[in-house]
Amino acid sequence: MEEKSIAYRADIDGLRALAVCAVVAYHAFPLQFPGGFIGVDIFFVISGFLITGIVQKALQTGTFSLVEFYRRRIRRIFPALIVVLCITLALGWQLLLPDELQDLGRGAASGAGFFANVQMWRESGYFDLNSARRPLLHLWSLGVEEQFYFVWPVLLFLLHRFKRRTALTVFTVIAAASLIHSARESSIHPSYAFYLPFTRFWELTIGGILASMRRLAPTPAMRNISALLGLGLLSGGLFLISDAREFPGTWALLPVIGTALLIAAGPDAWFSRTILAKKPLVFIGLISYPLYLWHWPLLVYARTAISPSNLQTIGIVALAGILSFLTWHLIERPIRESVSSHHSSRTIFALASAMTTIFLISAGLRYSSGFSWRMPKSSSVAVADVTEGAAGFRYPEGPAELASLDVNHQ
Repeated sequence: MEEKSIAYRADIDGLRALAVCAVVAYHAFPLQFPGGFIGVDIFFVISGFLITGIVQKALQTGTFSLVEFYRRRIRRIFPALIVVLCITLALGWQLLLPDELQDLGRGAASGAGFFANVQMWRESGYFDLNSARRPLLHLWSLGVEEQFYFVWPVLLFLLHRFKRRTALTVFTVIAAASLIHSARESSIHPSYAFYLPFTRFWELTIGGILASMRRLAPTPAMRNISALLGLGLLSGGLFLISDAREFPGTWALLPVIGTALLIAAGPDAWFSRTILAKKPLVFIGLISYPLYLWHWPLLVYARTAISPSNLQTIGIVALAGILSFLTWHLIERPIRESVSSHHSSRTIFALASAMTTIFLISAGLRYSSGFSWRMPKSSSVAVADVTEGAAGFRYPEGPAELASLDVNHQ
């Protein structure tokens, strides 16, 4: 879990593992796991549940501080993200053509500034091949979460003095309005619906509603039924949802309600206790954040350099797992567990400075000519010829058309 201020639940780390495995499987093998991208929706519900619980606990004990909340978010989010951004930029310098390096600069700057979702909405869709070549495409979800955290703690603070029923009513209205907006925009403006926070806030708010309820599933039978129903909805989402659906919209109810039911079942439900709380899943859950960050740039760069076979793709995913463990063990955990206020203040300053530096460097790449002098003159001429010959080329859409070009399925 993110913090120690609320009771730790190993089953939620297991649920995180299911979410990240679904996303990684989709990105590695989109034909075999067409609905795996719903793992992000699972993450949204979990995040809303945990953050709401943390803030409400602090409000109840009189220890809530908005400044301290954001300090904790920096210690949680920045370390692994800084490492991945630096390595991604370094690899891009070596591997990418000038226009691709410029695009990477845009992606890194928006990722460091937590508005990658806005950039992706303005420039492309999630399922087209052009997006599939962007090493930092996946940072859009961090943008949605952090934008949510700009308003949610303030709302919780304002509602703290009201009765719980009033707060739940406000949360329900917000969730309903966001869901209705999402359903409408998913059919009219699909990129808007996919990327922007207004059509995604309902997913995080559902987690907040869960955290605000006193008793979720009071009896053992109800807990087990809740877990089984949740598992069924998640399974249905994985098999029924694909890039052909209008998403998120009402289709997102499958993973969102499924996740909510599994959380509501609590740690004592049979499935939570015997499956989700087992050490292998808990371990993957612990490294889920760096694994989410690492896997996509590695896959994109591998597909840029070569056309990897399925076995090579599995090897790339394994490498992402190793890097994720090292990032969590050597960087994330030590920073999050530091308790000295003086040391913590220096850490926050260092992390904020590093992220600002990355933003400025990335913005420089964005407004450069891609530093074309990196390439031999003959290569530059060849690139110009290829670019001119590619005029009018339409990128294929979706994993099926992508696979037909043998990009990842030899």
